[in-house]
Amino acid sequence: MALKGQETKEKLFNALLQAFGENGFAYNDGKEIRFNAQENGESVQIKIVLTASKTPVEAESNISFTSAADVDSPEIVVTEEEKALVRSLMDKLRENGFI
Repeated sequence: MALKGQETKEKLFNALLQAFGENGFAYNDGKEIRFNAQENGESVQIKIVLTASKTPVEAESNISFTSAADVDSPEIVVTEEEKALVRSLMDKLRENGFI
């Protein structure tokens, strides 16, 4: 018997890999997706790990995150390439029924 959420997790994992194209790859025996990007002229790598929760919870609407506005940092400029990547990711997530 498959673990609860395994099928959905694999579907989302594959959709993300496809959306990231050559910038994304599976790592750690397929437990992570790594995404290569550029930020302020420096190479960065973002790690995505998907885990099916044991207990579903309701979404919180009052979550607060520390934002770049709270820290002295240069203005963030989103490139056309980055915008296209986000559009592609959103399209792939829509195609696979996640949004």
